[in-house]
Amino acid sequence: QNIHKIRAKTIKTLRGIFKHCDCIMTPTLPFLASEMPNSKSNDCMEHQLALSRFTFLSNFTGFPTVSTCCGFDPNTNLPISCMIMSRPWHEGTCLRVSRVVESFMIEEFNHLPKTPVVAFRQLDNIST
Repeated sequence: QNIHKIRAKTIKTLRGIFKHCDCIMTPTLPFLASEMPNSKSNDCMEHQLALSRFTFLSNFTGFPTVSTCCGFDPNTNLPISCMIMSRPWHEGTCLRVSRVVESFMIEEFNHLPKTPVVAFRQLDNIST
């Protein structure tokens, strides 16, 4: 029951913010892509909690959100993404802003980002 009150208060706060802006843009992740820690270590749990730092709000409230590539890590050439959130029933705003970011990527880097093979190599290393 308390979580429902917190969610309602969070939604009310976000609706107030969206009276003054069309969207909120944040990094998708609070850090650049890196090796995953050993799944049996405490660092793994901290890493997983850190991963949801920015995505939690949209998951918790259900507000429309899209994540799109906005650059590349100069050391690894892996993509860096930003997350764009808009008010309920304004998914088009997220998509239009995302398209502007993608257009910039085409102009700046002369291509759209490709899915990094490294991500799939990481998944291959996970034992089932």
